[in-house]
Amino acid sequence: DHAAYTPDGAKVLLACSSPATIGEYDATTLVPTGHSYPLPSGALMVATTAANGGWVVAVTDFPFVVYAFRPGTYAQVSTPSFAGQPIPQALSISADGTSAFLVTEGIPTGPWVLSRVTIP
Repeated sequence: DHAAYTPDGAKVLLACSSPATIGEYDATTLVPTGHSYPLPSGALMVATTAANGGWVVAVTDFPFVVYAFRPGTYAQVSTPSFAGQPIPQALSISADGTSAFLVTEGIPTGPWVLSRVTIP
């Protein structure tokens, strides 16, 4: 599981395997805000940005799919698939909020691979 602060620092987002969601918590009290981002399978990692209108980006486990949400919404707006790709190890969003970068590891000892996903 993985965690990320929202750009304003007010909330913490938690990538959860069960339930399959990105949970949203108040950063001061650590109490759930009542909002979450539903996913079809467990979340491996999460990243967020205020750029490009704001995004919450997650990668799911088996299959590896990148999901992007507008903050505070439930509808996914982008689902590029990494099915068949090596295991995701890191997720980041570009400074301008137009791309997500996913680092994957070759199996069993192959090279690291950097992939770019365009965010609408």
